[in-house]
Amino acid sequence: MTTPSITPPCAAERTLRARTGAVLFRWRSWLPVPIVAALFLTRTEVVLSTVLLGAVIALAGSAMRAAGVAAAGTGTRRRSRRVDTLIDHGVFSWVRNPLYIGNFLLWLGVLVATRAWTVAPWALGAFALIYVFIVWYEEGVLESHFGASYVDYKTRVPRWLARPPATPKTGEHEWANAWGKEWHSAAAFGAITLAMLLKERIAA
Repeated sequence: MTTPSITPPCAAERTLRARTGAVLFRWRSWLPVPIVAALFLTRTEVVLSTVLLGAVIALAGSAMRAAGVAAAGTGTRRRSRRVDTLIDHGVFSWVRNPLYIGNFLLWLGVLVATRAWTVAPWALGAFALIYVFIVWYEEGVLESHFGASYVDYKTRVPRWLARPPATPKTGEHEWANAWGKEWHSAAAFGAITLAMLLKERIAA
């Protein structure tokens, strides 16, 4: 399913919550910065048991992101409202927002690994709220571009809680490209955990 690159916004994209999401969408790459700053400014504790648990959670997030990137390709890197293809196969036939779920799991893994219990509630809450607004914007954009096809997709596939599709849909996956792009997730997890350990040693 393809669409022209310029499409007028539909009613769903013109709502206040979608317009708010559009602003947050443009700044979404900066969302982790306050969390990293808070980790350096508050008490953390790097313990092997929670590092391992956090690593498992972060790995699940990386796998979810990789599955999304493999299915969507370069479409996951867009910065504008231009959308050329409705991705509805692979992990996108299980859940509509695998990349954002992956991001959430990655940061949950970091917070568990560093035992940053004072940071976790507001950080995860803020992440969840911001993603809700961004998704409202993105859903509006997709409805503008694909109309009834996207509305039908929404009725079949859950927004956040993955569910096996009634009729599995296959499509192309660029796994080598996806893992080549997503290795930085594991690197970021290791770097932040190591930085917190060094912070503890210096403060001791």
